[in-house]
Amino acid sequence: MKKTILLSLSLLLLLVVKPTLQVSAGRGLPVHISQGGEVDNEVVNVSRSAADEVVWSSDGDEFTISFQTSPFAASTFHVPAGGSTSSGAVKPGAALGRYPYFISDDSDGKGADPDVDIRR
Repeated sequence: MKKTILLSLSLLLLLVVKPTLQVSAGRGLPVHISQGGEVDNEVVNVSRSAADEVVWSSDGDEFTISFQTSPFAASTFHVPAGGSTSSGAVKPGAALGRYPYFISDDSDGKGADPDVDIRR
C-alpha cells in the first residue's frame, strides 16, 4: 500500500513539475495535390515506428482522399480548397506494405490513384 501511494505521488509530482511533457509526433510527409488531382509524390514512404503522417494539401480545389483499405484510423479524408489535412499516424495493427488510394476533385470528379507505403 505504501509503495502504491508513493508511486502515485511521484507521478503526480512529475506532472506538476513537467506539465508540458509531450510525446513527440512523427514527421508530416507532404503531398501537394494540383488541379485535376495529380500529386507531386506518387508513393509516400511512411514509417509506422516513427509515427509519420501524410499531409495532403491543395492550392486550388477541394479534394477527397479515399482508401479502400486504410492504414490510418479513417479511410476518407477531406482536403479543403487552399488548405490541408493530415492522415494521423498509422493505426495499430496495420500491415506493412502498399495501400493504394484515390484522389477525387470535388468540383469536377477528376482524380489520381497514388500509394502510401507503410514501413517499419
